[in-house]
Amino acid sequence: MEGSLISLYLSYKKATKLILDWLLSTAGYEQFRHSQLTTTDIVNAARQIQEKNIAVPEYVLSNFRQALAKRRAVHSAYVKHRGPGQEEDDLKHKAFIDRLDQAYKILLPFGTGPHSPPVSINEQKEETPTHAVNRFASLVDIELIDNINDQSEGLQRSNIDDSRVPLPEKTQQVLQDDDIGDYIELSRFIYELDAICAKVNGYWTDVASGTLSIAVAGFMTNTA
Repeated sequence: MEGSLISLYLSYKKATKLILDWLLSTAGYEQFRHSQLTTTDIVNAARQIQEKNIAVPEYVLSNFRQALAKRRAVHSAYVKHRGPGQEEDDLKHKAFIDRLDQAYKILLPFGTGPHSPPVSINEQKEETPTHAVNRFASLVDIELIDNINDQSEGLQRSNIDDSRVPLPEKTQQVLQDDDIGDYIELSRFIYELDAICAKVNGYWTDVASGTLSIAVAGFMTNTA
């Protein structure tokens, strides 16, 4: 279950990165030169684009829709399973979504036809884990997540063509008011650590059963 939540988060994160890349290269908003941003910065950048009457490529708007849909899915699961005394966190998560939605609505009237998104030179594909320990199960509504993942993949295929324009290397922007994102990043770290421990335990189980030598197990442990 946690793997589905992480998959949803990574897709949201990718969509948000494309939005930030375009805003950085287009809005001329000084705050975007810093690595630590907030959703308020996204709203302010959108307002600058509005003031300059700049056309907004459809891929930017489609990624806004993907980011909003997936973020709302996580929030819906959070509200469904939250415990007592977490109402303040719920309000923060809702405000985060509301600011993204505000920026999207500011940019929507300036939308144009399909355009291909720019790609950073050092952009790397993030791998999605297929299994995970059940530490965040209370946040996940699997059917909701799977439906939104299917819809977003269709959006990406219909709005992005194969021609790409590279961007110069730059500082990686991070949304510092993304509390749920912080929790999921921690979950990813725990998942990876657990996966390494399970792999190493398997090596030494094989040693105990006589199917693997101590020397080979030691080498494989060091490279795990």
